Amino acid sequence: MKKVILLSLVLSSTVFPARAQDLPIITVGYMAPLSGSLSGIGEEVRNVALKALNDARGEFKKLGFDLRFKSFDDADQAEKAKTQAQAAVADPNVLVLIGPLYSDSAVTASDFLFSGKLAMLSPTATATILTDRGLISVNRLVARDDAQADAAVKFLTKTLGAQSVTLINDSTSAGRSLTVQIASGLRDAGVKVLGNIGTTPIIFNNTDERLQVLGKADFSNVLSTIKDLKPNVVYFGGQYDTAAALLSNMKKAGISVPFVGSDNLNSSSFYRLARENAKNIYITSTVAPPAAYPRAKSFAANYQKTFQKEVSGVGLLAFDATQVALEALRTAIKQAGGKKPTRSSVMAALRKVNIEGTKTLTGDIAFNQNGDRVKSMVYILQVGNDLRPRVGSVIPITLK
Repeated sequence: MKKVILLSLVLSSTVFPARAQDLPIITVGYMAPLSGSLSGIGEEVRNVALKALNDARGEFKKLGFDLRFKSFDDADQAEKAKTQAQAAVADPNVLVLIGPLYSDSAVTASDFLFSGKLAMLSPTATATILTDRGLISVNRLVARDDAQADAAVKFLTKTLGAQSVTLINDSTSAGRSLTVQIASGLRDAGVKVLGNIGTTPIIFNNTDERLQVLGKADFSNVLSTIKDLKPNVVYFGGQYDTAAALLSNMKKAGISVPFVGSDNLNSSSFYRLARENAKNIYITSTVAPPAAYPRAKSFAANYQKTFQKEVSGVGLLAFDATQVALEALRTAIKQAGGKKPTRSSVMAALRKVNIEGTKTLTGDIAFNQNGDRVKSMVYILQVGNDLRPRVGSVIPITLK
């Protein structure tokens, strides 16, 4: 009896996939850091996107397609983003790509995706150059760096009353670009900019190495500048791993000054890594904690139940990005008369997506002619003693 049962299970496991494989394949690609120091947020976004796609597989099967999901690990490194973008383009079944998450990878990948007529939708990349080039294949869900820079300048000058600011970036193009824009705004506001210093990015391979490197990273140039110039505020633009190491070194050096960081610090991975050093810092963010999105309560609870960890605002944006990609696919399939659509038709359909906020977690979604979201937000957050960020103020952004 056991042999008969086992045989029937084996047969059933081969029969059903064979039927699915008879259907034309449509693959949704996903590019994010699944290795390296930012893999925590990459895994979260993959979990969210994969769940959303699995929920839609039945619907697409009725439409006559085998909906699939394929991951591309860029490790948040531009060179890897290039090779992964080329790999995505080389797979003819990949009709749309969610990601990359971060600006350097997104900008690099976008050139190759554009050449392959493969639409991309980044949930979180903020660099202005990403969409300023007007590529029809490029879209994003968050406010641009110029909007974040404006919000940062207003917060630094009007709320904190800073008369002098030292800017620090992690030497990525995204970090430098943001702090350069903030420096310009501060000077226009009559605030002294006491340097815009680039650090060496901190790259980890695993959690144990993270904790070791935090105490060994060399920030001597940054620390001496802060001590000598005594700014009212320090603003950091860049990734959360470098920020965590910087805060650790500032504390060891006895430097106590208000600290404001850019949007990438708004991550549960950052709070776990920085620990008590993250308490009471401020963050200018294009993403809010889940509690700030009224429609996300049920989603956040289900994520906690499924994965035994909290979802972040980035995860909510990844969910919405997946819904946008699916809507573009539905439209393109309909326009193709039920046949498998081309990449070009999906690319055009994605740019024209218009979804009401009642059907998303983060509000209305539509794109302007450059692929920027028409309505977005910049949030000013403060991290509490419980290492949870809370929204202090919200700046609505509307683009034409």
